[in-house]
Amino acid sequence: MVRVYQKEVGNRPYANRRDEVVEEALQKVADGELSILRASKMYNIPYGTLHNRFNGKHGKKPGGQTIFSDEDEKNMIAAVSKCGDWGFPLTLMDLRLIAKTSLDKRGIIVQKFKDNLPGDDWARSLLKRHNTLTQRITTNISRCRAEVSPATINSYFDNLSSVLKDIPADNIFNQIVMMIHQMQLYHI
Repeated sequence: MVRVYQKEVGNRPYANRRDEVVEEALQKVADGELSILRASKMYNIPYGTLHNRFNGKHGKKPGGQTIFSDEDEKNMIAAVSKCGDWGFPLTLMDLRLIAKTSLDKRGIIVQKFKDNLPGDDWARSLLKRHNTLTQRITTNISRCRAEVSPATINSYFDNLSSVLKDIPADNIFNQIVMMIHQMQLYHI
């Protein structure tokens, strides 16, 4: 489970202001209609907030900063999702190794990570930030569902030969190798 960090008692909470109001105040300051002090009083926004925003300070989001950019994280999530679509679901450890490989290729060393390998909390918080993926436990199918008889395989290859009859050999991908392998497995 991802850790949920609690604010310490006595920390100043961030004001819940709409960005439109702050942008309007900054626009009036930029146009020269108001000074920063006058705009802070008029819009009831602290002077320091307007001063810092006007001068381009503190552009980051509040809280801890992510190691990867939003684009990098979206690319990682897309790769993990694609692997799942192909039938190779990845674990949290696989996701962590993808991140480590990415950092190593770029030559970035993150002091927070032991041997440049992100921790389990990092992987879980990544999944929480991009809530398109979920973690699931695999289930085995029963023996009777997994059982395949030689009659089923023969009917498959009979059907396959009729379907592939008019298709050029260049368009058939590994079908012959698969047929030979299946025949050897079941001694057909």
